Amino acid sequence: MRNSSLCYIENGDSYLMLHRVKKVNDENHDKWIGVGGHVEPDESVIQCLRREVIEETGLVLLDQRPRGIIDFISDEWGYERMFLFTSDSFEGDLPSLPDGTVTVDCNEGELRWIDKDDILSLNLWEGDKLFLKKLAADDPFFFMELRYEGDELVSHITGGRTFAEKVYEQVARIPLGKTSTYGEIACLAGHPGAARAVGNALHVNPYEG
Repeated sequence: MRNSSLCYIENGDSYLMLHRVKKVNDENHDKWIGVGGHVEPDESVIQCLRREVIEETGLVLLDQRPRGIIDFISDEWGYERMFLFTSDSFEGDLPSLPDGTVTVDCNEGELRWIDKDDILSLNLWEGDKLFLKKLAADDPFFFMELRYEGDELVSHITGGRTFAEKVYEQVARIPLGKTSTYGEIACLAGHPGAARAVGNALHVNPYEG
């Protein structure tokens, strides 16, 4: 199973979208997605996210909001677990044209600021439309399974969070450079007194490389 990160960077009423048109053998070719990529060995999900944002946009994330965990199951591309974020806190500048096209070069494709109301009119994966609607509704942290055959979405499940997923959500909210105790995380996850279970969950925490 591969782990990956994906972030929708916000600027007012717009998301920064990437039209994937440059890479060879890109499973996302010609699709519009957020910014992110695969987690490298010995890299946490947060480290991956921040590295990918810098590489693809030149922006430096100052904070990120964990929004969900998406499992993709594909007969062509295998099994991937994606950690979904949004962020409106970053440093840097992306010069752009009046239509939102960013003039900074990106080796993955074309970057463009897209009004949130227009996102669903883009060439998106069908599953992406489902979790983008949840972002638009500001739904709480969620889990989703998307199963594909080729480019066709054949089934999808949106479920409640397990205890471990609640723990991962709270850990992902800890600001960079800060720490929190297992007991504090247990309380934030809605299970006071479950500090030991938090420790067990964090032994296999996918947010840590």
